[in-house]
Amino acid sequence: MLSFEEREWDSVLPRARAAELLVRLAEDAHALGIEGRLPRRVQRAFASARTQLAQQIQVTTWEIDRIGLALSKLPLPTILLKGAAYIAREFPLARKRFCADIDILVPSGRLSEVEGALHDAGWKQQDQDEYDEFYYRRWMHELPPMVHSLRGLVLDVHHAILPKTTRHSPPTEKLLSELWPIEVQHGAQTSRELYTLSPRDMVLHSAAHLFHDSEPRGGMRGLVDLHDLLTYFSTRERFWDALLARAVELQLGRSLFYGTRYASLLFGTPVPSEARNILGKSAPPAPALRIMDSLVRRAFVPPFGEHPRQGELSIRLLYIRSHLLRMPLHLLAPHLLRKAARRARQE
Repeated sequence: MLSFEEREWDSVLPRARAAELLVRLAEDAHALGIEGRLPRRVQRAFASARTQLAQQIQVTTWEIDRIGLALSKLPLPTILLKGAAYIAREFPLARKRFCADIDILVPSGRLSEVEGALHDAGWKQQDQDEYDEFYYRRWMHELPPMVHSLRGLVLDVHHAILPKTTRHSPPTEKLLSELWPIEVQHGAQTSRELYTLSPRDMVLHSAAHLFHDSEPRGGMRGLVDLHDLLTYFSTRERFWDALLARAVELQLGRSLFYGTRYASLLFGTPVPSEARNILGKSAPPAPALRIMDSLVRRAFVPPFGEHPRQGELSIRLLYIRSHLLRMPLHLLAPHLLRKAARRARQE
């Protein structure tokens, strides 16, 4: 960053905002002690991003407390996912990323109780047409998004980490078998009613979401998350052995292969050679891998290098791929036709 000239900052700042990584640059500059040596406008942009993040962490922490309180009377675990989990755990990456909404995971058999308790506490489902309601409840791994009537924060209630229609959707029961409890303050009393996934399941969820069930346009930020998780957890003894074994158990070897491959290629994420060899067994055939290499490089790096049309095409192709993984073709085709017809009517 110290070597950048003005014209380079003209390119870096909007790219970082587009990738939701401006606060990441700000935190890195602060940690390295170089923030005061950067151009004034860059310092102002970084200070703004860090202030915005601090406010968002405060809001999310409060919302986590309210969710825990709303569900505290139900005899079931409430598991925080993704950004909310990183904040609750006070992981280093929580200071380097924004958390737009809160995701929780609950047992599928208790969805109606959870939904009722959250409704009583002020969370309401957003308006959905009849088909969208059917789509979420019949096929997806989450309820329709809920929004608090006073505070406006979005809450996604999951009952699995991948859609029901996915060929290999990891059973939620296996994820529930090794949860991490969190001590959450409810007034003056300490409660252990909230949990996160285990370290290895956090990594696998991140990889599965990124390469199985995600919007490719935000891929860079998701890959940075995966890099940070792997870097943070890899200091644990025998972490990689446990991670690889769990990937086989949950049938997420292909997602973990892609995640470690592209995190290493783009960010130099340290992956032991033995783990690389084992994950190589989950790789797709060589021609498919070459295609994925090309698509990921062009789609994940905003604003898609010097070839924006190729970048946009790569995003569309990865988007199609994620849908084909998410739903079988006999369900996907009518679903996409219905969405296209609705969009045409609206236009």
